[in-house]
Amino acid sequence: MPSTPYVIRGTIYNSLGNVISNALITFTTSLGQTSYKSNSSGKYLIDLANAGYTIGETISYIMISEFKNETHNGTYVLSGSSYDLNVTLSVITDANSPPGINDIQIYNIGGKPVSINNPFPTMDQTLPDNYDTDWIITRGDGQPDSETITLGSDSYKRTFSYTDDILTGRTRWVKQ
Repeated sequence: MPSTPYVIRGTIYNSLGNVISNALITFTTSLGQTSYKSNSSGKYLIDLANAGYTIGETISYIMISEFKNETHNGTYVLSGSSYDLNVTLSVITDANSPPGINDIQIYNIGGKPVSINNPFPTMDQTLPDNYDTDWIITRGDGQPDSETITLGSDSYKRTFSYTDDILTGRTRWVKQ
């Protein structure tokens, strides 16, 4: 590992052009890896001597925002004794985790990874439990034939079917 410092410095900006504090910056060389977080002004300073390097090699880097919703990665061929690298991050639009990030990936019910294009379902599209309900019962065993609920000024109805007095089917809610 060379003892000669090789300094990479710069400022990290988010996709809106604002500086980002606490962004994780990781440089990977053929001999190792070194990481640092940007300061409150979005600035960072890394010495590749901490990871080891060879002049002329291609190193890779990744920069990711504190909340892991914006990232940037790239490569650079080492030359000279220092390098200025200012970066603007991009919003992560798919569910692929950036290299070096080993967090758990969340999947929705359909089995697709949650991302900006496939958001986590936060709104329940089913009917709530706080509604007025009317049961229509004409069966001798007390089982309902249908159920009608009212939400505000809207009514929804579903019917039930039985085989040998055992509930075997229920329709979807239908707006009346």
